[in-house]
Amino acid sequence: MRTFSDLIQSIMAGRGGSQALGEALAARERAITALENPNTLEERRTLVFTLLDYSNMFNGQIEGREADARHKLRARQRAFDVAAQLPADDPMRAEASIRLGIASLDVNAERAAELIRDGLAMLDNGEGANKAWVINARENLGNALLRLERWSECVSVLDAARRAWVAGVPDAPPGQPGGALSFNLGFALQHLGRWQEARDAFREAIACHVRDFGADHPNTIEAELHYGVALVELGLRDEARPLLERVATVVREKAGESHRYYKLAIDSLARI
Repeated sequence: MRTFSDLIQSIMAGRGGSQALGEALAARERAITALENPNTLEERRTLVFTLLDYSNMFNGQIEGREADARHKLRARQRAFDVAAQLPADDPMRAEASIRLGIASLDVNAERAAELIRDGLAMLDNGEGANKAWVINARENLGNALLRLERWSECVSVLDAARRAWVAGVPDAPPGQPGGALSFNLGFALQHLGRWQEARDAFREAIACHVRDFGADHPNTIEAELHYGVALVELGLRDEARPLLERVATVVREKAGESHRYYKLAIDSLARI
C-alpha cells in the first residue's frame, strides 16, 4: 500500500520529470489538493512541507511581484496553521513560523519579528541554529527590527548574523554575507551615532555590491553615499569628497537632480 509520502512524491515529480515552472507549480497544487484534510502526523508534515515548497516558487516570476507576494503569504499562513497541530519540538513547526514571518515583512513588521523569534526559539531549544537558512532567518529578524526602528536590537541581531556568515557555514550559498546585511547593519549603526562602525559596515556593503552587481548599480551607489556621509561625520573630508562627487554624478546622469540620493550627496558635499 502506498503511503501519502509516496503519493505526494509521485505527484510532485510531474509528467516525465519536467522541471518547467508551470508544470512544477501545477504539480504542487495537485499535491496540496490531495492533502486537503490531513489527519495523521505524516500527512500534516507532508502538507506543511509542500505548502512551503509551493510558496517558495512565488518570486515575482509567475503573476508579478505583488500577486506573487500575496500567494506566498497565503500559502505560508496555511502552512503555519497546519504546523500548529504538529508536536512542539517538530522542526517543520519552527520552519513554518519563520517562513511566514519572512513573508510578512512587507505587511506587518511587528508580526514578522514575533513569528521569526518564535521559530528561532523552537530551534534553539531543539536542533540548534547552525544552518544557513537559520542564519538567514536571523538576518530577516534584523530587517523587521530595522523597519520598526528598534536600532539597538537590530544591530545586535544583524551583527550576530554577519559574524555567523563570516565564521563559515558548511551549507551556505555563495556570496554570503550579502551586501544588504552589511548595509542594513550600517544603517542601524548610523542611527545610533556609531559612525566609525557604520563606516566599516558600509565599506563591506560596497565590496559585496560591486562583486554581485557592479560599480554603478543602485545598491552600490546607495552604499557609497552612506559611506561618504559617515566619512563626513568622522571628519574625513578629503576621503569623502571624491566619493560623494562620484555618487552625485552617477545619480544625476541616471535619475536626475530631483532624486533624493543626489540631494543628500550635494548636501553632504556642502558640509565639507
